[in-house]
Amino acid sequence: MNYPSLKKNGNGPLYLQLVDWVLEEISAGNLRPGDRLDSVREISEKHGTNPNTVQRALTLLEEQGVIYTRTTAGKFVSQDAAFIGALRERVARKRTAEFVEAVRRLHLTDDEILESVTSALRAV
Repeated sequence: MNYPSLKKNGNGPLYLQLVDWVLEEISAGNLRPGDRLDSVREISEKHGTNPNTVQRALTLLEEQGVIYTRTTAGKFVSQDAAFIGALRERVARKRTAEFVEAVRRLHLTDDEILESVTSALRAV
């Protein structure tokens, strides 16, 4: 897994940044249904955060049904394919909304935004 650095003075509380990171990893296919997550200690060390912060994020993810715990075996990504598909769609909509909000600040018209997106899609 890719462990990006978290921003302590931006992008919201660290535990929510961790939640977003796990959601992105699942949506991108880097964490697949049934995959075991690293331990709280390992995640904490790799992100340079307090274990309590990691536990808070994982508890929230478990409450949302994104992950589940197998006693003595660890935490795992949900195996519900429909749920994971809906999660990917939710993350994509969020990223799209963030993009639109950012380009709106440039005072681009809808046509200019669509032209920019179309051009970028062709270039990739």
